[in-house]
Amino acid sequence: MRDDRGFVLVIVLWVLAALTVLTIGFSRRASLEMRASAYGLDHAQAMMMARGAVNRGIVELQNKSLKDMLSETDQMTYLGQPWAQPTNLLAEGTYFDVPPGEFANDVVQFKIVDAESLINVNRAPEALLEEVEGIGRRIARKIVTRREEGEDGEGPSAFQAIEEIRFLEGFDDDDWFGTEKEPGLKDILTTHGDGHINVNTASKAVLNCIPELDDGAIAQILAYRAGGDGKPGTPDDQGFRSIEEVGSVAGVRGDGMQALQQFCTVDSGVFMIQGIATRRGGKIRASVTAVAVAGSSVARLLSWREDALGA
Repeated sequence: MRDDRGFVLVIVLWVLAALTVLTIGFSRRASLEMRASAYGLDHAQAMMMARGAVNRGIVELQNKSLKDMLSETDQMTYLGQPWAQPTNLLAEGTYFDVPPGEFANDVVQFKIVDAESLINVNRAPEALLEEVEGIGRRIARKIVTRREEGEDGEGPSAFQAIEEIRFLEGFDDDDWFGTEKEPGLKDILTTHGDGHINVNTASKAVLNCIPELDDGAIAQILAYRAGGDGKPGTPDDQGFRSIEEVGSVAGVRGDGMQALQQFCTVDSGVFMIQGIATRRGGKIRASVTAVAVAGSSVARLLSWREDALGA
């Protein structure tokens, strides 16, 4: 009988051990599923808020269009206008209704970039493309041949995404990414716009690509745009109302003035809007990027892309 009781005790202990292992396993699995559900909910919430940020950016563009219509001055697009100021919608406190403290370490913001502050590879003249460092005459000819004549027996084909440039023979990835001191081609090229560069919003790197425009004239343009505080990208930035005004302020004449008239403009109609939203203090991020044409009443969307990043 003692042997039987010992055998039963061993069996009971093994059964208890097995049940303990199963319980721990089920508990761990339930915990993981709860965490996955929580992360999934946070991802969905971040994506929803990023979409909302982009839609808010679209409203800002519509407001710009309405103000342009009502303005008695010449239409222009410059970096001192409200659309160009990145806005954290959580800090603003009026766009999203969120519980106090829940998003203390998070951001929901939109940023609008003027697509016509860049060089359009689908429309820019060959003479302008040749001036872009990293492209040069050979690749400029390839770009123009593809978009006007076609290659490998195919008809003319526009670039649908700027990343397609990297597949051209002879292209250097170092030129694409740039360096700490010099921006890469990914930061100065686009596939959107009518081919003219907005001299009110273009970066120094883009202005450097305009033929016959010397360093002194570029410095004068940037200084005028920066406004009274001398800092670019602030609300007191100002813009040129016409290309002739650019020439007058920057002292550009002759061939330089002809280049400004040929390659540049002071107004824009195509914009890139990026909405960013974070959860869990930035561990989870959602990004939505849209390209829109600003119209008199509504903005027409050309593209919409969503990316979920983080844990």
